[in-house]
Amino acid sequence: MFGLIWTLGNFCATLDPKDPSKPQLGTPRKIGQGCKFRSYTTNNYKCNFLEVPSGIKLVLNTHREAPDLSDVLQSLYDDIFVEYVVKNPTYNPGQPFTSEQFMNALNAFLRQNGLLQQQQIMQAAA
Repeated sequence: MFGLIWTLGNFCATLDPKDPSKPQLGTPRKIGQGCKFRSYTTNNYKCNFLEVPSGIKLVLNTHREAPDLSDVLQSLYDDIFVEYVVKNPTYNPGQPFTSEQFMNALNAFLRQNGLLQQQQIMQAAA
């Protein structure tokens, strides 16, 4: 999944008609450089994506007909990830992080936004 998202982001930045200093295809981009893609849809699912200025990437797979979830992913980052992970003194950036409070808040957030239909344990990737 990471390789696909990296490639799509790089491809979108390379084709960006608004940026005269486009990177060459395959050249690593700095965080936030170039245009950003928000999602792609396949025959079976829609992959929603958000990269924040710190480099954290949020990926949420949904059904194909899901609306644009950019605002939902931004709220997930602002209200859940920052509150339960970034502000946690045991959080070490770049290392896997587990917290029952974070998982409970994440599940509640996803249910509240109609993105989680039943009680599930979500796995968070660092």
